[in-house]
Parts: sequence; C-alpha cells; structure tokens
Amino acid sequence: MRMGLWHYSAAAVIIILFGLTSFMRFYSRSYSTLSGETVVISLPDGSSASLNAGTSVKYNPLWWNISRKISLEGEAFFEVEKGEVFDVVSQAGHTVVMGTSFNVLSRSSTYEVTCVSGKVMVVAAGTGEEVILTPNQKAILGDSGELSVDSEADVSVSTAWRRGEFYFSSVPLEDVFSEIELRYGISISYVKKGELSYTGYFKANNDVEMVLNLVCIPFGIKFEKTSENVYRIFKDELPE
Repeated sequence: MRMGLWHYSAAAVIIILFGLTSFMRFYSRSYSTLSGETVVISLPDGSSASLNAGTSVKYNPLWWNISRKISLEGEAFFEVEKGEVFDVVSQAGHTVVMGTSFNVLSRSSTYEVTCVSGKVMVVAAGTGEEVILTPNQKAILGDSGELSVDSEADVSVSTAWRRGEFYFSSVPLEDVFSEIELRYGISISYVKKGELSYTGYFKANNDVEMVLNLVCIPFGIKFEKTSENVYRIFKDELPE
C-alpha cells in the first residue's frame, strides 16, 4: 500500500514539475510601441532594450537565465550584460552576442545590424550565412538574401533615432515617407514614379509639415492635408 502511495506521490511531483517547467518555458512578456513613441525596457539580467516607434519585442522572463532570446520586429538598440549567449531573433535573421551594444533594424524588407561595442554575429535566416561585426561595422541583408558588411559605418547615424534625430543618405523616397508616418503617426498617400532617393536630416520635435517641406521641395513636389493626420503627396509630373 505504501509503495502504491509512493508511486502516486512521485507521479504527482513529476506532473507538477513538468507543468511548472512548461509554464516557465512558455510564459512570455511582450512590449510594443506606437507611432511616435520610444521606450526603454529592462530585461531580467540587467540588459536593456531601447525600442524605436512601431516596434514589438517578446521574450520569456522566467526562462531568461537558461535562454537569453528575444524576438524583434521593428528597430531597437540593445545594451547587453556579459553572460550566456544573447540572441535577437527577427524574420530576416538573428543576432548573437555575449556582452555588447548594438542596433538592429528589422522592418519590412530592411534588415541591418550595427555594432557599437564588443562583437556581434549576424546570421541570415534564409541562407544561414554568418558574419562577425566589430565596433563601427554594419551588416546589411541584400534583396537576394546575402549579407554585406560596411566596415566604416557611422554608428551615430544608425543610433540617431535614440536622440530624436533622423538621417537619410540616398534612401528611396517612399521609405522616407514611411519613416515620417511612423514617427508622427500620420498616413501619407504617395504614388511612386521613378527611382527617387532622398538625402537629408530632421529632428523628431520638428513640426510634421516642416519635415514634409524639407523632403518634398528638392523634388519639386507638394503635399496637402486631406483630413486629420492624412496627407497627400502630389505633382502633375514626377521626375522619372
């Protein structure tokens, strides 16, 4: 009889432990930022993540000591405490570090990782290609899925959004308008005509219509506000 009770007790303990482990493994915490919003979150080991506007992250806080893995969609700057492998997973690839600081941009068709300090390994999701970055280097995922490295990256530009600043160097005009939408929480109607690229700079505290002027004037195009938080970009003939 006692042996039977012992078996039942052991089975109950195993079930409880299994349930507790499963709960710890799969319990997750998520953070998301709205348009025009940036936040800094603290992770269980003292590492931190600064989230740009329109960004989502998800991780398992109770499993963190076993696996420092965080999923990202959008853009974030990470400052990582030394310890076990720290893995930032995005749809286009993942970034593996031990203790360092770096910026990850994973939005739409863009995937870029900039190393600020320490070393960063970047892995392309589609091909498994790996590159190692050191400070002032940036990995860029190309349209065909290959990784290229900019060995003279300007870290201050990649992380300018943390200071409320935005730099563009030969960026497709439609991507610039997308960034303005994200920053100011507006909608911009723009029909692409030709391959237009913009180089310029603005601050997040600039008035949105001032920013639209800065972007539109070099191309001889105009904008109008059609309703609350909705703008239309127009010109009879855009340059081809």
